[in-house]
Amino acid sequence: MVYLNFMKFTFFICLMVTFVDIHAVSAQTIKVEGVVIDEETRVPIQGANAYITGTTTGSSTNSDGEFLFETNLKSEEELTVSFLGYDTQTFPINFNVGRSEFRFKIELHKNEIELNDIVIITDNSLWLKSYEDFKREFIGTNRFAQKTKILNRWVVNFTKGSGGELYAVASEPIVVENRALGYRIEIDMKDFSWRLNSGTGHFYFETDFQDLEPKSEFEYESWQKNRQDAYNGSRKHFFKSLFNDELSRNQFEVVEQGSNKRAMIHPHNRNPNVIRLLSRHRIPIHKYNEDVKAFSFNGPVDILFGQGPFKASNARQFDSRLRAGLRPQINNLIFLVNKDGMLFDPQHISVEGYFVGERIANMLPESYQP
Repeated sequence: MVYLNFMKFTFFICLMVTFVDIHAVSAQTIKVEGVVIDEETRVPIQGANAYITGTTTGSSTNSDGEFLFETNLKSEEELTVSFLGYDTQTFPINFNVGRSEFRFKIELHKNEIELNDIVIITDNSLWLKSYEDFKREFIGTNRFAQKTKILNRWVVNFTKGSGGELYAVASEPIVVENRALGYRIEIDMKDFSWRLNSGTGHFYFETDFQDLEPKSEFEYESWQKNRQDAYNGSRKHFFKSLFNDELSRNQFEVVEQGSNKRAMIHPHNRNPNVIRLLSRHRIPIHKYNEDVKAFSFNGPVDILFGQGPFKASNARQFDSRLRAGLRPQINNLIFLVNKDGMLFDPQHISVEGYFVGERIANMLPESYQP
């Protein structure tokens, strides 16, 4: 979820594809239930995830393959059903038709990952080795990672593919304490897939940040400084600068891939394509340009951060700036950014260079303001 010699990871989110009346509300509780089975063997699948796309509303299947949850939504949504080793399926579900319950019978199809090649990790020594691999990629290895720890590592289980792939699932939210930045983070991990041999992969999760209580004034001041350091030059910093048209002011420059030749990320006025994208994410049109803006780029670009190059005595040009990369995953990509520097469709843009070093240890809440 690498190009060159860099690792790549992408946060995945699922897309809403239907227009929703944002003013519709209802106190009625609606029940969503169903059973999930293997398409070929007809055997119930235990531990599959069934949830409303883009929310934390959902549940996992029991030993009989059954799931049940309730919601107060009053709109057109998607039900997503996923399980490791099977193709993820989505189903339209309209909560605005007056029904009090919905029931599904879902048959999942095995995907290209051959389950016979998956090794279930039960041996403690293998689990510990897998956990260290997982923690390195999930938490990170920078200086903030040294003061960041997972408090409930026992909720994470692993499987390994024959090609060295590491897959992780969590039975409940992963709780992380970051005493470098001063946060307690609950992480609802939806997907983690990493190819250890090549150092590439993806993970998708949702987070809930809470401020820790500092033990001293010195620790509090250290958190403020570290948060600023984590923010400077980050993806969040870049996209917020893009939103505010402050790239140059904040020492960012967009250039063509592998060069220092200036490139462009184009802002968009409101047009039919942008309006469709807004409706897909249930964003009121009047919020455009105030809270949300649309941009596009046609090909890969690099992002330079820091002071520009200087000329040495031998007249050669040196450029000490950090270099990251953005790669659109679809042609003629139009993407949305909010005023806090958050992408609405991060799975459509892969990152390279120093951006890939951003992990949980240097992650900031969406509301963070430097």
